[in-house]
Amino acid sequence: AELMTKEQNTPQTEIAEAETPKTTETITSVIERGENLECDWRLPVENTQNPFSTGKLYTTKNMGRSHISGDVSGISMESNAIYRDGTVYSWTNLGGTKMGFMMNPETPSLTNASLTAQQKQQAEQIRSQMIFTCRPWKADASQFTVPTDVTFRSM
Repeated sequence: AELMTKEQNTPQTEIAEAETPKTTETITSVIERGENLECDWRLPVENTQNPFSTGKLYTTKNMGRSHISGDVSGISMESNAIYRDGTVYSWTNLGGTKMGFMMNPETPSLTNASLTAQQKQQAEQIRSQMIFTCRPWKADASQFTVPTDVTFRSM
């Protein structure tokens, strides 16, 4: 009985009520809402071979920040993107090495031979339909500041 009382006192119901219903749309369409949202996203098809099939998205005032992390061949990898001012600034930290690129979110070039497989996958995800579960958040402006320690190449 004590365990049930603890569970009933947790604010899980309040959190669930604050979440918006699951939606299937693109990252850019969620950002274009202009709302202060913290979203969990996943690809619509379960893919256990893809360590980057789920992630986070934070939005405010037509800006967005996405974050993905996972392991690639046993090496820890983290991938981030900031969407602002009509440009996507994307960078990957693979085993301590940071690689960045920037592109127009409407027309990412997937044919650029110098892109890594992860960069191509990230460019494809910008236009992909994904499943989002979002809730309001108090926006943190620092999440939308383009890092100065990464060199961004144009795609």
